[in-house]
Amino acid sequence: MPSKSIRIEIEKYRNDPGLRRWELPAWGHPFGQGILPLFISFEDCLFPIGTAFTIGRGVTFLVSAAHNIREAWRYEERLSHLLTAREIPDSVALKHAGFSVLHHRANCNGGASFLIWPMETVEGAPPTDIVIGYPQFQTEAATLVNRLSFDLPPIGEKVWSVGYCKFKFPKGGIPLAAVRAGSFDWEHEYSHKLIVVEGYVERIFTQRFAAGYVEGPCFTFDAEIAHAQSGGPVLSPEGIVRGINSAGASSFFGRPASIASLLYPLLFMNIRFGAQIGPVRINATHPLFNLITHGTIPTDGSEERAVIGHDVASNRFYVNPRIERSLSAFVHDDFAGFQGGKPATAETRQTYH
Repeated sequence: MPSKSIRIEIEKYRNDPGLRRWELPAWGHPFGQGILPLFISFEDCLFPIGTAFTIGRGVTFLVSAAHNIREAWRYEERLSHLLTAREIPDSVALKHAGFSVLHHRANCNGGASFLIWPMETVEGAPPTDIVIGYPQFQTEAATLVNRLSFDLPPIGEKVWSVGYCKFKFPKGGIPLAAVRAGSFDWEHEYSHKLIVVEGYVERIFTQRFAAGYVEGPCFTFDAEIAHAQSGGPVLSPEGIVRGINSAGASSFFGRPASIASLLYPLLFMNIRFGAQIGPVRINATHPLFNLITHGTIPTDGSEERAVIGHDVASNRFYVNPRIERSLSAFVHDDFAGFQGGKPATAETRQTYH
């Protein structure tokens, strides 16, 4: 599958240097090939629910927020009880709902080309608010290569949160039959805004933010994201993915704040993917770490700095970040620890695989 690495001017459309939030062109911007609107499909209609982004060179994967995927349970009566469950299964089979992204790019005649791209599989990494999906194999759409970081972000680092919001679409959903026939007018019957929110990293939480609210390692930055930006990337000034948009946190701090899920728990996450070649189906399952080692998932090299151990009793690996001494005053187990002025406890660890 084609992929490419290009430098994107994030601040090009920022008309005032003092703005902390600005819009990018809704259609035709290079981000449209790597940061994509996420849809749920149900009863032959599409409904926009959030944001996803691409990773991978040669093989493309899609990353989003787990709470976006949980929207499917509202459409599956037998799974509706999971909406309020504290313990979420690692794997859930869907019978009626599915997920797709909208890939769009500028074409030679000044318009835009559109492709609805279904996901085949979606893998979660509990307790994190992160999922990785594998879209159907195709050769039509070029995708951006977003590089990942497994480090803790430096306190005070400027970050850019990117994602979609303010969706407008037909009442009752976007008809899949019209999409497949090429008769749905994406530029007039549907709209969205592609938003950049600038913030600065403030605090890091190594276990979770709060019970029932971002149950996994995360960091906060001092700006409020829009609801549907969830699942989009939080980028460093160098364009490295530091985390994934998970939730607003202004109500916790009494001022603008948002939460981004950290990536280091994903290192040993297993990902399923495959391709149909004529009558033959080829499937594979690999830990993310192996895909990084083989160069399929580009990173900033930070996986080499993660603290990786092996729990003999459970025969499982665990991953912890390396916490620099200069960060220790800003790193906590959770929001309650922050409120109590307690630093992160070194003896506490999560086993992720």
